[in-house]
Amino acid sequence: MKKLLTITCLLVTLALNGCRNRTEILPEEDYIAFVRHIITDAYSESPDPTLFTSAFDLQAFAERIISQGDIPEKQRDGLLGFLEEYFQPGRRLISRIDEGADFQLVRFNMENDTAHLLFRIYNGTVTFEEWLMTAKNKEIRIFDISDPISGMYWSDEWNMNACVFMEIRSDHFFINERLVAINQLIGGKDFAKADSLFTWVEQATKANVYARAMRLNLISQSQSYDSLQKACREFLTQFPERKATVAFFSLQNAISHGMMDKVRLHCDELGETIGYDPIFFLYLAWGYKAAGDPGNSMRMLDSLTAYMPIQYDFYNYKLDLYYDQDDAAGFVRQMDIIDSLFAASDEDIPFYENSYPAMGSRPEFKEWKTRHLQKLAAEKAAL
Repeated sequence: MKKLLTITCLLVTLALNGCRNRTEILPEEDYIAFVRHIITDAYSESPDPTLFTSAFDLQAFAERIISQGDIPEKQRDGLLGFLEEYFQPGRRLISRIDEGADFQLVRFNMENDTAHLLFRIYNGTVTFEEWLMTAKNKEIRIFDISDPISGMYWSDEWNMNACVFMEIRSDHFFINERLVAINQLIGGKDFAKADSLFTWVEQATKANVYARAMRLNLISQSQSYDSLQKACREFLTQFPERKATVAFFSLQNAISHGMMDKVRLHCDELGETIGYDPIFFLYLAWGYKAAGDPGNSMRMLDSLTAYMPIQYDFYNYKLDLYYDQDDAAGFVRQMDIIDSLFAASDEDIPFYENSYPAMGSRPEFKEWKTRHLQKLAAEKAAL
C-alpha cells in the first residue's frame, strides 16, 4: 500500500476531570489552534513526538485510571512514573500518520468546562475518536480520548497496561482481559468462538457499554439485519445516549447485506449523531458493491475521490470493481490515474500481479507494466 502524508483537516481540543485548579472556557479557535500546532508538526518531515505527549495532563489521566478501582492504594504512587515512561501518545500519533492516516474533524462542542472534539480517521478502515480537553490558566491540556462508537477510553486501555506492568489481577482486570480476547476474535472473523467466550462475561458486563457495544459488533458481522435491530433496541433501552453506536453497527450490517435503503437510512442517522463527512460516499460504495451494482458503486467512489483525491485506497477500490467485471481497459486506465498521482515503487508490479492475477496475461496490463517501469526508472534517476 502506498503511504501519504497529508492533512485534510486539523483538529482537536481538551478537558480535565476532577482538577484541583479552576478551569475555564476558551474560544473554540484557541483549541483548534492548539491542535493545529500538534498535527501540523506530526505531518512534518521531522515530527516531534513530545508535542502531543506533553499536551496530556498525566495527573488527570492517572486519576481516571485510578477511579476504575483496580490499582491498590499502595501501588498508586508508581502509576504516574509508569505513565511518564511508557505512555507515548506522540509516537503513536506519528506512527499512524506515517501509515497514511487521514484525519477529518466532524464535530466540536463544549460541555460545561470540557471541550469535545470528535474526528474521523481513515486508514484502510474508518474509526472515530473524541479528544477531551480543558483549560486552566489559559493552558489547554488533554485528559483522555474515547471511541464514541465502542465506548472505550484510552484510560481503560492504560488501566489494563498498568495492571499487567504492576502484576495486579483484579476481577475487573480479568473481565477486561476476556473482552480484549473477544475483540481480537471478532477482528479475526472467528465469530463462533467470540460468541462462546461472551457467555463467560455476559452477566458481569451487563452495565459495561464497551462490552455491550462489542456484542453489537459481533451480531452485526455474524447475524441478520433483523437480529441486530432487536439487539439494538435492547442496547438503546440501557444506553439511550449511544445512538451513534447503533447507527454505526446497523450501517455496517446493512452494507454487508447490500440493503441500500437501510444503508442510506443509517448514513443519515450517523450524520445526525456524528456529523456528515465525505467518507459516507465510501459506505455507499461498499453497499452498492455488495448489492451487485458496480455502476453506482463507481459513481460513489468518483464522488469520494473528488473530495479526498490523494487517498490511494479509494482508487484501489475502483480497481476492484474493474477487476470484478473483467474490464482490462478500465482497469489499466485506473492504473494510469494512480501512476499520475502517486510515486512508483519496486513493490507495485508484484503487488498488482498478486492481487489481480487474472490481469497478468492481458496485453493492456503488459503495456502498463512497460510504462510503469519507465516511470519508476525516471523517478529513481531524478533522486
